[in-house]
Amino acid sequence: MAQLLAGFAPLAHSGWLAAAQFCTGLVPNISLSEVETGLHSRTTPRNLTPPEHPLATILLNPQMPSPRAFSDRLNTILTISAAHITYGWIDCGQTSFAAVGLVCTTLLILSQWVFGQTRPWLSLWLAIWFTAHLLGMRYGLYAHSSLFDKAMHGVITAGFAVMWISWMRPALAGSRLDPGTATWGLLLLTILFTLATAALWEIFEFGIDQTGMFRAQRGLDDTMYDMIAALVGGCLACLWEGLGERRRNQPRMP
Repeated sequence: MAQLLAGFAPLAHSGWLAAAQFCTGLVPNISLSEVETGLHSRTTPRNLTPPEHPLATILLNPQMPSPRAFSDRLNTILTISAAHITYGWIDCGQTSFAAVGLVCTTLLILSQWVFGQTRPWLSLWLAIWFTAHLLGMRYGLYAHSSLFDKAMHGVITAGFAVMWISWMRPALAGSRLDPGTATWGLLLLTILFTLATAALWEIFEFGIDQTGMFRAQRGLDDTMYDMIAALVGGCLACLWEGLGERRRNQPRMP
């Protein structure tokens, strides 16, 4: 046993070192300031200038990772988490849960591949939802917290609405409609898409209930609150995209 542990120690040290290097890549390396260097050096005279706050250095550093790099790193962490949960279900022989985990992990990877370059924050949004969905199934949050269930409905529908707007805006921009009519038309189409998505999801939950593998729907009130949460998520997505479009169209100061 002692020999086994002695042989495992270098491998564990290498694994923890690699994980630490990966996690520290989320923020840039910060070198010691002159004050901090003076505190650790006996030959350097003491400087009475107050040291710079590390948090301010991180937030104000112009060499912070780009949104795409930040999203890629967090997506990698979330993908590993989703795969770990799925592997746990496979190892325990929970076939139905493992199938859901495989689907969610695959969709997480596809969202990163499709939106990682053009819409990194949308990719991260979807990755957070897929991982949170698996965590909710793993720890029974759907059954014990109605608020978690409704929040998940709103968040995923908002992500779908943002994708819909990103697909429809170029088509309406190339039409003969005036900008005001095109904006209201996009808003109406997004709301209809949101309600259609919510209805299709409830039909899917009803079908899942008929198989006996899961219990997704818990009465008419639960279904209606799910659709209301989805509608709120779609409206928030329209507001988010509208504010973003307005900000992008504002003239910039030279």
